[in-house]
Amino acid sequence: FLDEKPDGMKEDERYPGTPRWFTYFTPEKIESVTNPYFDVVSREIKNVQSRDGKYRTFLRYLLKKRQT
Repeated sequence: FLDEKPDGMKEDERYPGTPRWFTYFTPEKIESVTNPYFDVVSREIKNVQSRDGKYRTFLRYLLKKRQT
């Protein structure tokens, strides 16, 4: 969903030799995809500095299914 960071299997320095699936989303994309079905109860955007000094952004959502 972000052109500069494609989805795919990648190895992370925290888990050497263990490829994991990574995918990247913007808050706008998450909300546009879930909006027809869910209401956002809470959203947290957290920037965390990893051991290698790089900052990573984590998105945490709590969604509630809309009543039909």
